[in-house]
Amino acid sequence: MKRRNFFISITLALLVIIVPAYGQELRNVDADPGGNPSTGVSHDPREILVIYDSTQADSIANTQPVLYGATPLNYMGYVPIYQSVQDPLPQGSLKGKYAGIIVWVNNDYAGIKQNLRTWLVRQKNNDIPIAFINFFGFPVGTRGLDPFDITTGTQVPSPKRINVTYSSDMMGYEMQPYPEANNYQPLKPSAASKVLLQISDEAGHKSDVAAITPWGGYVLYPFAITFINQDDARWVINPFAFFKQALRLKEKPVADTTTENGRRLMLVHVDGDAFISRTEWDPNMYAGEAMEKDIFEKYQIPTTVSVITGEIAKNGLYPEASEELMNIARSTYRLPWVEIASHSYSHPYLWQQIEKNPAQYSGDPLYNLPIPDYKFNLNDEITGTIDFINKYLAPPNKKTKMFLWTGDTDPSAAAVALTYKDKVGNMNGGDTIITDAHKTLTLVAPLGVPKGDYFQVYAPAQNENVYTNSWTGPFYGYKRAIQTFKLTDKPMRLKPIDIYYHYYSATKVASMKALKTVYDWALTQPTLNIFASEYFQKVLDFNKLTINKTDQGWLVKDNGNLRELRSPKSLGYPDLNKSKNIIGYHPHESNYYIHLGPAAESLLVYNSNKPKQPYLATANGFVDQFVRDGKTINMKLHGYLPLTFTLANMQGCKLVDGHNQELQAKHSSDGFNTYHLEGTSSGALLVQC
Repeated sequence: MKRRNFFISITLALLVIIVPAYGQELRNVDADPGGNPSTGVSHDPREILVIYDSTQADSIANTQPVLYGATPLNYMGYVPIYQSVQDPLPQGSLKGKYAGIIVWVNNDYAGIKQNLRTWLVRQKNNDIPIAFINFFGFPVGTRGLDPFDITTGTQVPSPKRINVTYSSDMMGYEMQPYPEANNYQPLKPSAASKVLLQISDEAGHKSDVAAITPWGGYVLYPFAITFINQDDARWVINPFAFFKQALRLKEKPVADTTTENGRRLMLVHVDGDAFISRTEWDPNMYAGEAMEKDIFEKYQIPTTVSVITGEIAKNGLYPEASEELMNIARSTYRLPWVEIASHSYSHPYLWQQIEKNPAQYSGDPLYNLPIPDYKFNLNDEITGTIDFINKYLAPPNKKTKMFLWTGDTDPSAAAVALTYKDKVGNMNGGDTIITDAHKTLTLVAPLGVPKGDYFQVYAPAQNENVYTNSWTGPFYGYKRAIQTFKLTDKPMRLKPIDIYYHYYSATKVASMKALKTVYDWALTQPTLNIFASEYFQKVLDFNKLTINKTDQGWLVKDNGNLRELRSPKSLGYPDLNKSKNIIGYHPHESNYYIHLGPAAESLLVYNSNKPKQPYLATANGFVDQFVRDGKTINMKLHGYLPLTFTLANMQGCKLVDGHNQELQAKHSSDGFNTYHLEGTSSGALLVQC
C-alpha cells in the first residue's frame, strides 16, 4: 500500500453563504450571543466524594468503588474523588464542592476510628446528598440510624429463610436480588422515602434494604453488586438510576471522551512484548519486522507503538541482536502515522511490589525480565527508557509521547508522577472486557484512577492476552474484541474503539488473521482516528472542565481538547442562534452528541425545535475554526485521513471549491450532504445557497 503524505494538514476553509430565509440572521459563535454568558451562573460541582475502605484491597485500583462505581459516575459526567475512611475526613464546609457523597465500605465498623457517623450527620445537615453502598460504615444497633430517620428493629441472628416481598424496577438490572440467610436486621426508612427493595424473614419481620430517602439513599449488601464467583460480578441495582436519584443529580449535558464531531473516537496502541520473538511462518523474521510490514504499513492510521528497551538495547537481554532490533524499531518509528511510546526497561509485572523491594525481586521472572546486572529502579524504567528512545530510536523532530504501563498495570503514585515530570502521557490498566458471553457493566473500566496527585489513564479496551486466555489459545480469540466494541457503543457509548495488542500477535497465523479482522471491522465504522496521547489529554480535560447553569443555558469552560458534550434528547436541540461555540450535533441512541468549537468557552442553549441553519453534523477531523458572521460560516478542519464530513440543512445549496468548481456530495438525503475528499490536503470551499 502506497504511503500517504500522512502529516500534511488536511485543512478546509468552508464559507457558507445562506439566504435570509430563517427569519433571523445567524450569530457569530465566537462572539457574545446577546449578553454575557456568565450572567447568573450557578455552580454545579462535577466531583463526587467517595468514602472507601483502603483495607479492602492492596491498591486503590482494586477496590470496588474504582472497579465498579466509577464507570457509571464517569458516564454521567462526574469525577470521583476517593477518600479512605481510615484517614482523617475533610473538614470545613463541603457544600458546593461536591455534588454528593458515596459511602462504599465493606462493614459497619470501618468508620469508627474517624467518627464517620458524626461527620456524615454534619454533611447531611448541610444538605449534601449521601448514598450508602453495601454498609453504613458505622454500628447501626437500635438507634444508630436515628439521624437518618431509619428505624431499626432487633437483629435476627440466623433466619431460616429470607424472601423478597417487594422489588422496584430499579432492581434486577443485571441479576435479580437474592437474599442471603445471615444476620438479619429489620430497617424502615421514613414515610417520605421510596422503598426500592423489601425483604422479610419467616417470622414476617420486614426490612427495607434499599431506598431513596429525603437525604439521599442506600442499598445494602448484597443488593448493589452480587458476585457469581470471585471474578464475576453483576449489578443488582441500576447504578445510573440509583446514583441519579440518591444524589439528586440533574439532567444536564455532560462531557464525553468517546466522541468528537459526532464520530466515535478510535485509537490503536501496541505494547512492546515479544518484539524480539520469531514468526511461526518464517523463523528468520522478528515479530517487530512482521508487524511493521503486515500491519503498520497496511493500516496507515494513528497508531501508538512501544518497545521494551531492555530487550533491544545493547546492555539488555539480547546484545548480539541489538543493532538489528534497533534498526527495526527505527524503521517503525519513522512511519508518519506511528506515535512513539515506551513500554519500560525490564517490563515489571508487579510494579508496587518490586519497587518496595528491588533487591529481593529484581531479575525474578515473576517480577520483571531477568536482565543481567540490573536492579530495578523507577528512573531507569521510565525516564531512562524515554531518553534512550529519543536518543537512539526516534527520528529527528519526533519524540516519545506516551508511557504504556506493563504487567499488572498498577504503578505507584511515584511512578505515575514521574511520567508527568517527563512530560509524557501514561496509559494502560482497567479491564474493559465485556463480551456477549459476559455482558455486564462490571467489565467496563472507568477512565482511570488517581495515584497521589496525578492520574493514571486506563486503556479504553483490553488486549489480545485476555481474549486468548493469557496467550494459551485459541489464538484467534482477539476477534471477540469486536463484541466489546459493539457492546460499549450501544445502548450507551461507554468507550471509544481501542485496538490494543502486543507484538506477539505477529508470531502466529491465527492471531494475525484475528488482528486484521478487527482492523477491517473497525475501519468500516464512522470514526475519528486519534493517537493515544490525544485520548490521554481528553481524559485529563474531562477531570478539570466545568459545566455550570446560567440564566441563558449551560456554560462550559476549561474543556481544552475535549470537544464533545452528550445530552439527553429530552432536553431538546441546541439552539444555534443563541448558543456560543456550538457548531453542530449528531444523534446516537437516546442522546445528542453536541460539538464544541475551538473557542475558550461555550454556551449551550436548548430549543424544542430543530435548527434550520446549516451546521456540522459529523466529521472525521478536528475543527480549528468555526465562525458564523451574518450569512457566512468560515470553517477549518484538519485530520489524519482524507476528510469525510457531513453538513446539515443544505437543501438548495451547493459546495464549490476555490476554483468555483462544484463538488458533488458522496451522499445526500433530507438536506444532509456528505462529502469525501480523497487525497485532499488543503483547499478553500464555498457553500452557496
